[in-house]
Amino acid sequence: MLLENVSSGGNTMLRALCQSVVTPRSFLENPEGYRIVQYGWLFIIARWLANSFIFSFRDYYGFWKPFAPPPFGLNVDTYAFVQKYFSVVFGVGLMVAISVGLSGYLRMIEKGVPVVDILNILGITFFLPWVVVQVIDFAVVYTVGWVGIVVIPVHAGILVWESAAATEVISGTCNLKLIEKVISTAVIMVIWILLCTVLWR
Repeated sequence: MLLENVSSGGNTMLRALCQSVVTPRSFLENPEGYRIVQYGWLFIIARWLANSFIFSFRDYYGFWKPFAPPPFGLNVDTYAFVQKYFSVVFGVGLMVAISVGLSGYLRMIEKGVPVVDILNILGITFFLPWVVVQVIDFAVVYTVGWVGIVVIPVHAGILVWESAAATEVISGTCNLKLIEKVISTAVIMVIWILLCTVLWR
């Protein structure tokens, strides 16, 4: 009975995660989605903890050599140390910054959504696409190598997917118009790109 309950709970979570990025507009109408979105912050922490683990095995001098120089003139070893041990700090800070920025825009158009709600929605909608891109990244690394001409378009496509899904879920709570959805998606992407370009790469 216990194993059945655990299995059922896992399937419920997976269904909700899939719905958040496949049919995001109706995500919060589903009781499963409504329950899981309250724990979006946990998915943010889990994602960036996993990144820290992945970075621990990254070959910064071989297959996975950075295609852009580390920020602030850091050498590769220091850059590797920062990525391994400060992933969670950066990831949480990044998602909070996006949440604050998007909440500010929504208040400007009188469709305010609390920062915490946006943060939880981002935690859910950014999780499954991240899992997908990990598989793609490993395939890229061990076929063509970690090269910008391949990696950048792939990651840009994933970011569009994540951002658009988050916007659709948010729109389900405040009925955004099409242009407002486009701007909201752009706000998410611009903050992500700026912070990652400057601080993380």
